[in-house]
Amino acid sequence: MNPRGWSCLHLIGSGNDGSPCSKATIVNNDIGPCGQSGYNDQGQGLWADGISLDCTESLVQGNTINGPTDGGIVIFGSPGSTINNNTITSASDYLGFGAINMVDGQYQGGYSGVKVTNNRIQGSKIFNLGIGIGANVWSFNDPYALHGPAKITGNSFRGHVVFPMAINGWTGGITVTGNDASGVTKPRSRFSDASHCVDATQQVFGQNSNFVYYPAGVTSSKNLQSEFVGSGGNMTNFLCSSLPLADTKTFQKGQLDIVSDSGPFADLHGVTAQYQDDNNIVVLQGGRPVWASGHTLSQGCGKPSGCRMRFGTDGNLGTYYNNALQWGSNTGGRGSTMLVMNKAPWIQMKDASGNVIWDTTKSS
Repeated sequence: MNPRGWSCLHLIGSGNDGSPCSKATIVNNDIGPCGQSGYNDQGQGLWADGISLDCTESLVQGNTINGPTDGGIVIFGSPGSTINNNTITSASDYLGFGAINMVDGQYQGGYSGVKVTNNRIQGSKIFNLGIGIGANVWSFNDPYALHGPAKITGNSFRGHVVFPMAINGWTGGITVTGNDASGVTKPRSRFSDASHCVDATQQVFGQNSNFVYYPAGVTSSKNLQSEFVGSGGNMTNFLCSSLPLADTKTFQKGQLDIVSDSGPFADLHGVTAQYQDDNNIVVLQGGRPVWASGHTLSQGCGKPSGCRMRFGTDGNLGTYYNNALQWGSNTGGRGSTMLVMNKAPWIQMKDASGNVIWDTTKSS
């Protein structure tokens, strides 16, 4: 089934940590599919969890969860709970964020006595994360670490799982032993892309590391199996990975007409091209500008935006403020296609015969 809400099966907490929901049992269920990728017309996320556990001293065991698009099993603190011998498989047609998540701050961030054991995680289309542990795995630089002690042992990972296990933002003790990611597809670039990730996360992606942690983000006692790789930088928000991205994107004349700040018009491997709210077309490589059109508006484009970027039917690429041209490629009457690339010169204009008639080295 696909739920109308954000979880297929939600064990809702009491809302009172002094008198919590406790001793729930979820055993031998067949759950899913759960949600879809992306957003609806109102901008609401379509993804959903398989099981959302918000009760203490509970048992989640022997369940088969197919097609979760948010978290397969999300543990909202739930101190004293055991997650054992479940099979979690991502959808074949939608992205999945994570299979098992220990990333939320309920119960004052407490995961004391939680055991995640002998679960089988299979990435079909893609799981960004296999098991995510800590406050900064699902977000950026949360100042409040989650805390154990907790144990994650005997779990296995197969198929398209970008980061089988990641830890950042944890204290109070953790044991991670006997987990097996030998069945995960390598190299990761065969099925995924880390271009949207921070540099530290891109580095472990390039190393095809299965189990990763940020040493400064895992304080107090820890027992981590030998395969763990410590990052020299602060790895955050492991939802950053995507399906493989293209190296180029082509637009025909008349095909591109966007307002400022409407997101990248080209999202490529290692490079994004976007039209900003100051009327500037910018190409970014690894988050750093490598080319910009200039002709910015110090006051900005306003809200609603008075700026548009247009590759018009006349073959000219231009930026406009209140319909007045601010910058252009001067290819009107000649331009036929626009090619955006992930290497210099980044953007080219071609005529109907395929000849390059303008690129960013000739910016006007």
